[in-house]
Amino acid sequence: MILLGWLLLAIAGCENEPTELPDVAPTPATSPTASLSPNPTVEVAVEPTPSTIRLTVWAPVEFTPSGDEEGADLLRQQMAEFQNLNPDIQVVYEPKPLEGPAGLLTYLRAASAVAPTIVPDLIVIPAAGLDEAAQTGLLFPLEGLLEEGLREDLYPFATRDTRAEGEWLAVPLAVQVEHGVTRAGRRLPVPIPLQLDDLSAPNAPTWLFAGQGVEEGEMSNALLLQLLAIEGALPGPGALPPAEELVALLAAFQAAEENGTISRQVLSIDETEAILSRLQQGQVDLVETNSRSYLAEQQEGTPVRFAPLPTLTGMQTAVVDGFLIGLTTDDERRQAAAAQYLSWLLDPPQLAAWSRTSNWLPARRSVLAEVLDDEEYTVYLNERLQNGWLRPSGAVWGGFAQAVQEQFRTVMLGQTTPSEAVEALQQIYPSD
Repeated sequence: MILLGWLLLAIAGCENEPTELPDVAPTPATSPTASLSPNPTVEVAVEPTPSTIRLTVWAPVEFTPSGDEEGADLLRQQMAEFQNLNPDIQVVYEPKPLEGPAGLLTYLRAASAVAPTIVPDLIVIPAAGLDEAAQTGLLFPLEGLLEEGLREDLYPFATRDTRAEGEWLAVPLAVQVEHGVTRAGRRLPVPIPLQLDDLSAPNAPTWLFAGQGVEEGEMSNALLLQLLAIEGALPGPGALPPAEELVALLAAFQAAEENGTISRQVLSIDETEAILSRLQQGQVDLVETNSRSYLAEQQEGTPVRFAPLPTLTGMQTAVVDGFLIGLTTDDERRQAAAAQYLSWLLDPPQLAAWSRTSNWLPARRSVLAEVLDDEEYTVYLNERLQNGWLRPSGAVWGGFAQAVQEQFRTVMLGQTTPSEAVEALQQIYPSD
């Protein structure tokens, strides 16, 4: 009871007021009565089923109508339009911070344990939080709730990488793709190479990326992309890439570092640092960033141009990151209403307008061209999204990612050889 009281106080004290549309429900009819006994004087009132369903959505502030981001006004307009078309469904957004004691996933775990009645109907979570959210048991399968046409229009990662124990538990609401960026109009000594080995050649372009990791000890997107490009599949504890290819990958990084085309400073750069400024200052020829940052820079008039990133074999793939939306009610009537609203959000006109405004990419093939004005960039992103992989999550992945990241670090610092680093990984994750 003390924990429940604490949680209810946190609801009142830690959160912003929910954002909701005006309740347009008709006045409920007088409750009928039903006799449950032969004695007509003994009657029990039976409440009618409410004519309006009130859907609650938990989401980070930037995905709510109460935010101050570019998409907030548009989301309010879209909610009003949905309400007009569906007067029997009322949508209420409750903003949640991503971190802290009242953080989105922390709150979901606590609510599931002590106050299940406050759990929402839909929840917007970071892609990296999918496994944690699934562990609460409060994400319910989307199979059969969304129309087949929507599902078929999604890129492969959107249904393949959003599963837990075989169940489809979330659909991407907004994504971004890792790729290279160069300065537009600047003539390089040689073109940006497609193969990593070419970075050790004379006059090779310099490359800067965030190599520290998404979080403390986590694998960086730059390193994950390299592993994905080796075999076009997601690596993991049971799927370590072949030893000879891992050695070749680390050796190529080491050679580029010795050549001065990749600096050791990448090890101290995390994903939050804006490295595009170093590109504009002429410090490097190529940086690795994401599509959302690139689109924002283009809108500012910054002379930048997208570019492929060198990989071991030249194979191009992508790390996809962003936010997912999942279903958190098991009531069939509420599930149907939530699926109706979710389908509305992901419907091409709504999704295209919001994606264009927010610079997030859609996960639907048919919508991408409606968001971007640059046809060449559209083709490039479509290929990356088609064979891209959603950034994985979970404790098992985290341990593997930390081990690989540490070996990459020791090689870049000259503390171990590529062969020694791979042998260390094989001792932790021996092949069958």
